[in-house]
Amino acid sequence: MKIPKFLAGLANLLAGLFITAAAVLIVLYSQGYRFDKDDNKLEKTGVITINGAPLFSDLYLEGKKEGKIPHSISSLSEGTYEVMVSRKGYQDWKKKVAVYPEKSSIVYAYLLKSQPEKETVFKIDDSLEDIVLRDAPGEIYLITSKAIDQTAVQDLTDIKAGKVGTDVSDTDINQEKTYKVWKYKTDPYFWEISSNPQLIFSSDQSHPNSEMTFKVSQNGKYLLVSIKSDTSSSLEIWQTNGDLQQTPIEISSALLDSTPIWSKTDNSILFISETEILSFNINNQSTTVLFKGDTNKAVWDTDENGVLYLLSTQPDNKTNIEQIDLETGKRLDTNLIEEIPLKTPEEDKSADSLKADSSADSIPVSIDGDISSIVVSKEYEYVLILTSQKSYFYDLSQNEYSLISAEPLSFLDTTDEVVLLKNENDLKLFRFSKDEADPITRLGTQTITFSQKLLTSFSWHKSQNSGYILYISDGFLESIDSDGENSYKIIPIRNEFYAQDKDGKNIYTIDKDNAAKSLVRYKIH
Repeated sequence: MKIPKFLAGLANLLAGLFITAAAVLIVLYSQGYRFDKDDNKLEKTGVITINGAPLFSDLYLEGKKEGKIPHSISSLSEGTYEVMVSRKGYQDWKKKVAVYPEKSSIVYAYLLKSQPEKETVFKIDDSLEDIVLRDAPGEIYLITSKAIDQTAVQDLTDIKAGKVGTDVSDTDINQEKTYKVWKYKTDPYFWEISSNPQLIFSSDQSHPNSEMTFKVSQNGKYLLVSIKSDTSSSLEIWQTNGDLQQTPIEISSALLDSTPIWSKTDNSILFISETEILSFNINNQSTTVLFKGDTNKAVWDTDENGVLYLLSTQPDNKTNIEQIDLETGKRLDTNLIEEIPLKTPEEDKSADSLKADSSADSIPVSIDGDISSIVVSKEYEYVLILTSQKSYFYDLSQNEYSLISAEPLSFLDTTDEVVLLKNENDLKLFRFSKDEADPITRLGTQTITFSQKLLTSFSWHKSQNSGYILYISDGFLESIDSDGENSYKIIPIRNEFYAQDKDGKNIYTIDKDNAAKSLVRYKIH
């Protein structure tokens, strides 16, 4: 039987409509649209993508197991979901994750061991005077002493609570001692393992029976030794290469009344007196004047390229940040910041309407308050300007200011995306960079408030993706992520010192067993 032409045409039309509808549905599906049966409508959906470590840990969404990481969960309506990643032997990781239409919310779950594995890496036979961490090269310096008469010397680590891990320069020692300085590498090469730690200084070889204090250069290449006896004082610079018979560099006695501070480059030591800042160059052993004036009011910073950044007020009352070569003392041709817009007394307070917000948009700004310190990062292209009233971020690449906080803060640590600062009660995270494809992370200032008050030794966890902030609280090393979630107790801490290896999988600290002390390593991941 022959099919009528109009029926054949209708069939072709319906087939075409069906194909078109199917194509539209496929396109809508690919763009994240789903049909909501409850509301009988199409809605845009989003995706949560969970990466993490260890791999193949169990993944739960709103309490329901979804598989193992890495994993993506699609067709999620806009909203906030609780994600949990779990694995035997590790502490559970939980986070509230926001889902946005047509976007993938990417999170990284970094799990910490519930019972970190402990190993003693160096037994300290003598009394521990001080510990100095040099993070960039991954080196721990242990300064020990031994009473010449072999009687016990009380460990200054316990006396100087809160100062362990810094350069101690005010040690009160009334008993003759010999000193040793050991260098322990957290990430030694294979051929260095057998000689780790390495003895880099021993007063048995030089100046026995003298009182000594030590300052390690920023990158660990040199050791500045202050030597005092009943009849004399001196300063020496030793290389930390383990050559105990080397001839040290002797510092001129004219500099002994100044306070020595290592610059961020290993080649220069700054000597600060009441009236000037001098630079001593180790390579040519020359001394250069960098600044003359009241050093108590001077605001400055240095960098790894051998530059001093000095806050300076010009005759026309303009304030800028000059760049001075540490070796020659000469001003560079350009200023780091040509003019800082300081608020004048005549300006009405209400004119400064800056508010720290999550957008961190660049904003016209008058710097409020007296500038107390600057922090220059040429690597990440910013300057922190910290005043008596507020805290500001200056983007060197964009020549733009942002307000971090309408209160004074102190600088703690930085990454390539976030600056970590604090006041008496809170942490402030100022995020100045992020992945453009990340819909979750917001630029600007975030506050983490702690219920405990006695928190110390803040630093970023070194794993690239963990997002943890480490700190010491009530005898424990603890962590919290940058969103204020996943707060954990990690290991007990018996003093104010801890160090990480290069990827943050191991934590080093000092352990005390009766009278003996040891450098121990905890595997936390």
